[in-house]
Order: sequence, then C-alpha cells, then structure tokens
Amino acid sequence: MKGYKVASIGHLELVEMPSEVGEAQVKVKVNKAGLSREDVSQLSKKQSSQYIISRQCVGMVVEAGSNVHTVERGNRVLISPYIPCNHCVECKEGNFALCFDLKVAGKNIDGYLRDFVVTEASNLYLLPENVSDNQAVFVEHTARALAIMSKLNIQKGNHVVIVGASIVGLILAQLAIYYQAIPILVDGRQSHLDMANKLGIYYTINYVSVDPYKKIEAITGGRLSENLVLLGSGNFSLFNSTRFLMSGGCVVVADVEIYKDNDSSAVQAIAEKQLSLYGINNGLKYFMPAINLLANKTILVAQFVSKEIKFDQVEQNMQYMSSNPYEHVKVIVSSN
Repeated sequence: MKGYKVASIGHLELVEMPSEVGEAQVKVKVNKAGLSREDVSQLSKKQSSQYIISRQCVGMVVEAGSNVHTVERGNRVLISPYIPCNHCVECKEGNFALCFDLKVAGKNIDGYLRDFVVTEASNLYLLPENVSDNQAVFVEHTARALAIMSKLNIQKGNHVVIVGASIVGLILAQLAIYYQAIPILVDGRQSHLDMANKLGIYYTINYVSVDPYKKIEAITGGRLSENLVLLGSGNFSLFNSTRFLMSGGCVVVADVEIYKDNDSSAVQAIAEKQLSLYGINNGLKYFMPAINLLANKTILVAQFVSKEIKFDQVEQNMQYMSSNPYEHVKVIVSSN
C-alpha cells in the first residue's frame, strides 16, 4: 500500500503504508480521490506533522475483517473524511458532528491519496449504482452545504447571499433553488460565476467590477437579504458581509480554514442588526441525504471537474496546482 505524504513545503513523497486489516476494519481499493485548494494549502504549510493529502475517496471493498457485517467484498463505497474520537461527551451522546476532537482526513490525520485504504467499517457509505464515482467525490461538499442550509432561516421566496463561489458555494446555491429560495452568489472569479450561470443560478455578482451592496439592494428591492453564508473563498470580512443583510437576518460562517477576519467591528454589527450567527465546519450528519441528492440529479457537479489524472501523475500535477491554485476547481485522481 502506497500514499502521497507531504514531505516538505511544496513536495510530496510516495510512502509505504501498513496493510493489516483489523477485525472491525476493511481494505478499500481507491477508484477516485479528489484534490482541491485545501490540498494545495496543506502542501504549502509548514507543519510539525505531515499527512497524506485528499479528503474525498471512492473505492471498492477488497477485504473485510471478521467482525464486519455492514459491507462485503465487492461493495462500492465512499469513505468519510471525518473521524470522531468516540470518547468525548458529544460522541457518547451520538452527536458525532460536534465531537471535541474531530479528525479530518488530509488535514490532521492521513488522507486518501493512496492506492488502498484501511479504515473502520463505520466510516463507509454504500453507493447506489446511479451515483458515479466522479459524482461521489462531491458527496462531502454536498453534505457540508446541507449542514449550512440547516442553519439558515429559509422560507419560500427568501434571498440567500452566498459569499464565495467555491464548490460548496455552488452546491449551496443549487440547494437554495431546490428549497424555492433565491440565491445571490458573490465572488471575484468570473470563471466560477460563469459555472453558476450554467447551473441556472441567475443572480451572480463579480465584486471586482460591481458594488455588491448596491446590486444586492437592487435585487431585493431595498430590503436586503434574509440570509448570508460566508465562505472563506469569497475574500470578504464578516463585518463587510453583514451589510448585505436585513435586521434580524441569519449568518452562517463556514470553510474556516481559509477564512481570516480580525475586524472586531463585526461584533457590533451583529448586535446592532440583531443577527443570528452560526458556524459550520463539517457535514457529518448529512452524507446519506447528500448521496440521495446526487442520485436524483438535484445537485449537478460534472462541470466542477477541471481535470482527471492517474495516480502516478500526482507529483507533477501538484507542483502545477501549487503554482496556479485558482486555475483548478477539482482534480480527480484515478487508479492506474
């Protein structure tokens, strides 16, 4: 078993991995793994511990431990990137998404850019035939979008300003339409906004060329938005984003790894406008609904795939991605 570990800043190393399968574990042959900005970010960080990258993985069960009864050899599965500790108060009460020490594959434990993965059977989700491997790579993004949606105060005809046209932002905009709300997507990358338009997202704002506040004011007839989602990829501070909301509105902050905001004025704005503020950092509770949405083609993800490469092409492609981090949306690594 082999995997690509971050050896030093900007460099990957192909390393050998343990292959023993425990009684409650399975071995999965990796069919597809996903690479995105988070992985490029891991490659560029100076860290005390380096991990194998990639948090999205679809594969085939090739071996199951003696105590595994939920999956069997030949099953096609998705591996969850979220590993709860199973010991904290929240885990003991079944609230795994609120785990005090939640591990994330590719971030603070080894990820899935490997040829085979040995993992606990409880980390697997069976995939239906009508969800392709490429679609399944986006289950985790869809689950995060569903977690965000669960915090918003969505009523039919409400507006949702989404600051950041990341994959999660683009999926969230599709979900807003599904729930009969009106998404307004704000970003400075016209290529991502063009993808949104192709997905039927009518209101997109390029903040490089247009004043987003004036545009949102015009779209909402001066009322501003009832809901706001702030994703780190949008490059807006929380304080500046609260301008897009009406009094009593709802704010969800997500993708905190790439979000920077040192503006204490946001606290005053939240209090003065009586805003509800929520944070989301995972979609652990929503994997099965996410799989269903992809199976039913409610969420479309095909155009998010920028490139497909083979396992032995990873090193050369990661070098290019590090030098051009905004050129790719999602790179899918296929088994050789």
